[in-house]
Amino acid sequence: MLNDYITSELPKYNTGVHKLCYNSRLYWLKIGGESKTSLLRRMIKKLSKFELLSFLSTNSTLDSYIRLKHEIKIIDFLYDKGCSVPKIVSYGERYFVTEGAGQSLSMLSKSSLDSKVLYNIIHKLKEIHANGVAHGRLVIRDIIVDVKSSSITFVDFEESILNASDKLKVRDFLFFIMDLQRLEFITINDKIKILDMWISLSTKQENYELKKLFVILYNLRFLAYIIKIFKPKNKLVNQVLSISKLYLNYREHNL
Repeated sequence: MLNDYITSELPKYNTGVHKLCYNSRLYWLKIGGESKTSLLRRMIKKLSKFELLSFLSTNSTLDSYIRLKHEIKIIDFLYDKGCSVPKIVSYGERYFVTEGAGQSLSMLSKSSLDSKVLYNIIHKLKEIHANGVAHGRLVIRDIIVDVKSSSITFVDFEESILNASDKLKVRDFLFFIMDLQRLEFITINDKIKILDMWISLSTKQENYELKKLFVILYNLRFLAYIIKIFKPKNKLVNQVLSISKLYLNYREHNL
C-alpha cells in the first residue's frame, strides 16, 4: 500500500521536497525541518508591524514544524473549497505527501506558456484569495502546470496567511510577476497582458493596493541601480528594476 511505501522511503531523505514514484504514479514528499530564521527575516517581521510596511508580513520565522502543520492545514482547507492545490494523500509529524500535478512553471518553454495558462494562473489565484488565503511568497516554481489541460496547481503554502488583507493578496501577484523575470522569453508586453488580467478580476480596493505597492517598488529603483553596480546579477535588484519598468509602461492605465 502507498502508506507502507512512504514509510519505507522516509529514512532515505532529509529535509526538503522529494519525488516519489509508486505504481507508475508521481507523488511529492515534503519533509519539515528547514530553518528559515535569519537576522534579515527577523528584521522584516518586526518592520511588518508598521502599517506602511505591513505588506512585508511573513510566517517564515516560525518553527519549521509549525510551518509544516500550518501548510497541511491550509492545503486541506483550500482543497475542500475546490481550489487549485494538490491532494494530500498521507502525512505525519514531520512530513506530508501530495499527488503529482504536472510541471513547474519555471521549467516551461515559451510554446507551452500560452494565454490560457496565464489566465488560469490569475483566475485560480483569485479563487484562493477569495477564500481568505494569501500564498505568502508566490514564485514561479510554486505554480505547477498540466500542459495538456492547462490546469494549474499551487504548492508550497508554508508561509501562507489566513484571513489575509487585500495588501497581502496583491503582494502574491507582485511576487509572481516579479519572478517572471526568470523566464527570459517573457516580454514587457506579456507582463502588461497579465496585469490587465489581474486588474479585470480585482476589486477597486485591490487595485488601489496594487498601485501603492507599485509606487513603493518604483521609488526603490534608485537604490536598486546603486546595488546593481556592485551586484549586477542580484535577483531582487533585477526584479525591482523589472517591475519599475512595467510600472512606467503601465502607469497611464487607470489602476
